[in-house]
Amino acid sequence: MTACGGPGSRQALYAGGTIPDLGAWTEGVLDTTSEIEIAFRNPRAELAAIPYSSIVWLEYGREASWRGAGGSVAAKPVGMWPFGLSSGRGRHFLMIVYTDTHGEEQAAMFELGRDIVRSTVSALEARSGKQVLYRDEAARKQFEATR
Repeated sequence: MTACGGPGSRQALYAGGTIPDLGAWTEGVLDTTSEIEIAFRNPRAELAAIPYSSIVWLEYGREASWRGAGGSVAAKPVGMWPFGLSSGRGRHFLMIVYTDTHGEEQAAMFELGRDIVRSTVSALEARSGKQVLYRDEAARKQFEATR
């Protein structure tokens, strides 16, 4: 599916971030079944797994942007991020900020299909020990509606 149409209900789109080997708007599956790491998989590429212990913060919103809550990731060039995407009702974006093996902050933003929002965020919160931050009150309400 394209960025305009969003992912399938049980799929995810890598919307962008600092991962150099994965193009923006790559569709795949977020795999949270491992006890130690989350991985994004698709037929053409695989995102190196992100250990839950390396996650710095999580943010949920209805837009493909975030408030830049500190850290070096906030200083990345604007061109790296898919800002300006019209969110529309019912779109679910999850930003994962984590430290890489060199101790540098990295980020990956995913658009989640409606059927995996709750399970993906719950698994990330439980395994990383971090609570998801909401971009705004509307995002919090939308997330609560996915129950």
